[in-house]
Amino acid sequence: MASNKDVGLDEPFFDAFRQLQPDVEVVVLPPEEPVDALLARSQDLDGIAHEALRQVESVLPATLTVRDAASRWRPAPHGLQEHVGEWVQTYDHEGDALNALLLLRDAVIDAGWAAAPVPAPTPQMTASAPTGLIRVDATVDGRTFTVQGRGPLVRVHGGS
Repeated sequence: MASNKDVGLDEPFFDAFRQLQPDVEVVVLPPEEPVDALLARSQDLDGIAHEALRQVESVLPATLTVRDAASRWRPAPHGLQEHVGEWVQTYDHEGDALNALLLLRDAVIDAGWAAAPVPAPTPQMTASAPTGLIRVDATVDGRTFTVQGRGPLVRVHGGS
């Protein structure tokens, strides 16, 4: 096994640590991948949410008659906030809910979004807008069709 010295940890801090704790292996992890996030003031969040909902609504199938999304901001990793809009519709027949999912798939692909099915016991798909900032997750559960629009991720700052 390579020692700490062998793997490039030739730092005075680690040398001092090794003298204090000779039986401990020091492992330096790579930094986390940067997260694409908008920087915004808290007073701008309503406008950002409105634009996110507009982008998702532009690809919703016409058979989804529920047009008012439940909309909220929720905490996300790295101290960010994520916008979530959710549309839920129950159809008279299971086939109608599945058809809505297929229509959504076609609409997002036509709009240039990247779409893929999700391996699951119920029909599901996910799609990302061309900007990569907005994502749609859709699920069919019996007669119920659920669409969640997520994003963008936002780092809120207090500046004006």
